[in-house]
Parts: sequence; C-alpha cells; structure tokens
Amino acid sequence: MGRNEEAIAAYDEVVRRYASRSEAQIAEWVAKALCNKGVRLGQMGRNEEAIAAHDEAVRRYTSRLRRYLLDLLRN
Repeated sequence: MGRNEEAIAAYDEVVRRYASRSEAQIAEWVAKALCNKGVRLGQMGRNEEAIAAHDEAVRRYTSRLRRYLLDLLRN
C-alpha cells in the first residue's frame, strides 16, 4: 500500500470512529479528514472520489466548515 492509500485509510478510520460525535473539536477533525482525503484522491487523479469526499464534508459540516474551507482555498 502506498503512502497516499495509507493516508486515505487513516482518514476513513477517523470518519468511521468519530463521525457520529457532536463535539466541536471532534467534528473539526472529521471534517478535516474528509477534506484531506479529497485532496489526496485528487492528487491521485481519482477526481470523482475526491469530489465525493468534499461533498460529504460540506453536507455534514457546512456551517462549521465555512471558515476552514475558505482558509484552505486561500492557501
């Protein structure tokens, strides 16, 4: 398994373990895991999966993600 695949598996594990939690800090970790998964997938040319990961983050955490996504886009 390559480093990108290992990273994606780690992001999936964060989502699996913590997605149902409502604490703000944990929700932020899950949102970042989904966004970072999308970035990795995009780097690998798996664009449809990348979009799906970002869409899931937006769907789950729209209000919490707004500031994070804007910062991500600026960098």
